[in-house]
Amino acid sequence: MLETLREYGADRLEELGGTGALRRRHVAYFHAKLRHFEERFAGSRQLPLYQGLVAERENLRAALRYADGGPELLGLTAVMWPYWLCSGQPAEGAYWMGRALDRTREQRPTSRRAMVLALRSMFVSREGDQATALDIATDALAAARAAGDARSAAWAGFAEAAALYYQGVHERGLAGAGTAVALMREAGDAHGERLAQMHLSVAHLLAGRPEAALEAARGTLELLGADSEECFVQGSQRITEGLAHLLLGATADAARSLRAGARLSGALGDTLGVAAAMNLLAWVAVDEGRMRRAACLFGACAAQWRKIGPQSLVGNPQMRAMHDEYEQRARDELGAGRYTALYAKGAALSLGAGVLMAAEDKDAPSGVPRQRTTAVRTTAVRTTAPGTTASGTTSVGTTPVGTTPVGMTPAGTRPAPHALTPREREVAGLVAEGLTNREIAERLVISRRTVDAHVEHILAKLGYSSRTQVAELLRGG
Repeated sequence: MLETLREYGADRLEELGGTGALRRRHVAYFHAKLRHFEERFAGSRQLPLYQGLVAERENLRAALRYADGGPELLGLTAVMWPYWLCSGQPAEGAYWMGRALDRTREQRPTSRRAMVLALRSMFVSREGDQATALDIATDALAAARAAGDARSAAWAGFAEAAALYYQGVHERGLAGAGTAVALMREAGDAHGERLAQMHLSVAHLLAGRPEAALEAARGTLELLGADSEECFVQGSQRITEGLAHLLLGATADAARSLRAGARLSGALGDTLGVAAAMNLLAWVAVDEGRMRRAACLFGACAAQWRKIGPQSLVGNPQMRAMHDEYEQRARDELGAGRYTALYAKGAALSLGAGVLMAAEDKDAPSGVPRQRTTAVRTTAVRTTAPGTTASGTTSVGTTPVGTTPVGMTPAGTRPAPHALTPREREVAGLVAEGLTNREIAERLVISRRTVDAHVEHILAKLGYSSRTQVAELLRGG
């Protein structure tokens, strides 16, 4: 009923000629909200401000659709990056930034375009595609220089460094990370400096310098302040500290840091942060001889990594090699059958339940809800907007509570039609019958434009780029 009323209202508004003005107001309103969050991103109000945006998730996506096709989209994506970063779901950010950049390809280089290029490189890197991220970072640096903008040049250098050290090019990546910190400071970008300092610790870690990584991590926490209640940077930094301690053989310290990182990342519903924390806690469990816990955590982190992109651990070859070794140790100890059963039990956990298991140091989940699939997105093809969901109303304290599961079908599995609304399923069924949008509009007695919007939403939610794929899914092909 609500869907029908919404469609009726939209059709009436269009008939009265008010659609364009209302959409412009919608875009302007959410641009202001996102700008407000961007300006306070690394402060102690980060969590409540982010949760306020999560509650408006569908309105934010509507703003992106309304801005699409015009210059407003570039500006909207330029202030939306902290929202996408906190969610730990980089694909949506990479998609919409790419779309905005394509729409403005013929324009002269500007600082905003250079900034969006740099941010898109960062999101593509977090998906694990470092080669593409490097190409985009190169374009960002060229645009920043052409625009004469020091801030976007600093971000472009930051993005380039991240792609390099994640790819395994350690010395260049480490040098670039250090330079990025200095350039962010010179440009007066406090948020950028904190993020760059955080990544400097990662660069040291991947270069095999865990002591230097811990020193850089202390620098990050000093920038935030001793009483900071910020979650994203602190959560990421605690996870980096955990791996540094693990490499130094300090297993207990590693576990404490990683559990803290899991709580902080879980508070935001940061899929990438939670996946990393669970992954490393699985390694700790293997070193502790707790193979049941390790197997469950391997399954739990694998389910979260699949939501992010086709490559776990941001595609880093060293981390992947370590992961394979740790996982094999757990499999050999438990035996293939028992390992597979425990792995599957972990993979069925929601993000919130996985955080509980990881942070509370449980050996196996018990009495926790199974994961709910509420949305679907693509991970490898960015031709339609991935529908990311991110939520989390957990406290930053000891036990996350009230976390809404981030439910998406893992990459490599069939998308679920029940991710669609009832009306979208009805439209998808008619698409599968071979009807055109005009024919569907006549059948359902709604406007052609409403059908166009439904089809766009269906493709986005399922991570598809063509109507044929929808038909094949519904036919079970």
